[in-house]
Amino acid sequence: MAGRVQPQGHSRLDAYAAVQTGDEKLATRGEAARVSANDTALYGLAAIENLALLGDRMPPSS
Repeated sequence: MAGRVQPQGHSRLDAYAAVQTGDEKLATRGEAARVSANDTALYGLAAIENLALLGDRMPPSS
């Protein structure tokens, strides 16, 4: 999954910009097509599990 987080974020920005501007070409950019639902779910589950397992070892927020 390395290298996929940034395209996921950019696909949301592209989608937002497409809606705001009405730009159909921007709406059909292929970045979101490279993001599978399974990858997204696994990324989210890993974050939840990591926080559950290691959350008490994280430094306090400032």
